[in-house]
Amino acid sequence: HYAAATDDGARVYLCDLGTDTIACHRVRPDGLDPTPARELRTRPGAGPRHLALTADGALAAVVEELSNTVAVYALDEPAGERARASTLPRNWRGASAASAIRLHPDGELLYAANRGHDSVAVYRLRRAAPWLEPVGLIDVGGRAPRDIALTPDGAFLLVASQDDHFIRAWRIDPATGLAHAQGQPYPLASPACLCPLP
Repeated sequence: HYAAATDDGARVYLCDLGTDTIACHRVRPDGLDPTPARELRTRPGAGPRHLALTADGALAAVVEELSNTVAVYALDEPAGERARASTLPRNWRGASAASAIRLHPDGELLYAANRGHDSVAVYRLRRAAPWLEPVGLIDVGGRAPRDIALTPDGAFLLVASQDDHFIRAWRIDPATGLAHAQGQPYPLASPACLCPLP
């Protein structure tokens, strides 16, 4: 469902939502090695959709669409799950599906979008237990946030509200990691992917 390359370009991690696996493929001069160098199994039925790699390639934060969770996986030996947290508030009972995850340029703040609850969950990614610290939720004010992105300077969170047909910028408070809306939404038909340019 999603591919993310390591910073050195040597490996690509692929999320396979249908088989609940994350596969690591080596990059060769003629393309990807078709045989995975490693496969991580997520929890059955979780549905790994998107992932964000830490700069050192040691951890992957994975948003799981079907279970509405964020999980942190160690990629170096011993590989495997280190933490897991819901993307939704405890009292939420409606239908929702997690859609995207992004790691802030500071390497610590982590953002995961919810379609249905129409929010972005914020966490702090730690390098030791408990690994994942929930910070709060941002009500994005638009239906079905299909994708999110961070500007290269880390000052803004961009949210693509697919069903309300706009993109909105949110200014991040560096002290808390939470954000407030900046300016007016930018109209765009069914935005599904955000790729800020450097």
